[in-house]
Amino acid sequence: MTYTMNDVILLFFAYSVIGWAWETVYCSIKARKFQYRGFLAGPYCPIYGFAVVTILLSTDQFSRNVIGLFIIGFIVATIFEFFASVILERAFHLKLWDYSNLWGNLDGRVAPAISLFWGISVVILVKWVQPPMMQMVNWVEAQTNQLGSIIVAFIMSIDTVVTVINTRQFREHAAIWEQRVQAENERLHIQLLDELATRRLNQQKRRKRLLELVHPNWNERRFLHNYPQLVIREAPHLKQLHKQLTNAINDLKAAQKKQEQ
Repeated sequence: MTYTMNDVILLFFAYSVIGWAWETVYCSIKARKFQYRGFLAGPYCPIYGFAVVTILLSTDQFSRNVIGLFIIGFIVATIFEFFASVILERAFHLKLWDYSNLWGNLDGRVAPAISLFWGISVVILVKWVQPPMMQMVNWVEAQTNQLGSIIVAFIMSIDTVVTVINTRQFREHAAIWEQRVQAENERLHIQLLDELATRRLNQQKRRKRLLELVHPNWNERRFLHNYPQLVIREAPHLKQLHKQLTNAINDLKAAQKKQEQ
């Protein structure tokens, strides 16, 4: 079938939301704690929207051929995921997924097992998910005309601009935190060498000092909390820093609770 621009925008949004919900639920269950997934702040993952719309447009002539759907979906999804990973890493210095532990992976960006999953998912998508989804899109268009797609495009565009700006700030902040903590560690190391025989380092003050040095905003905390494999080139020790920060916060909360009791 032929898709209009309104169809593409609304389908893109719908599958972005579905992708966000699926990934959030899956990763939360796997991590045994809630993880708010997605590059953007809103409850949608554009990579799923882009991937699904691209697949729908690419597989239109194979919609009745299950094998063709699987092969095209396998290839298109793999290529899309690979280049999405490259763009995120080179443009934003972010690595949001890593398949290095899977057999046959390519730089941790794609892997046969994941591509197989995408191939099967494309068949399910085109055969059973897309028909009712298209009915919903047609209903929204009938109720709102072009207004629905305009609102969706506006909201996601604003979110994208804000997130890009915040991500750049995040990289800058992470680099600053890295420098601060390294300098603090060097200072403490020298102090320990000079005073190790006469005094012990006060751990509670150390934790408070760490919290003074590092103070991520909500979106930065979301990235740190929800993406344990996050890698930022400017801050190679960010993972250890996040672990120290989490331990410091938990220890201080425990100490405060103990004092209240």
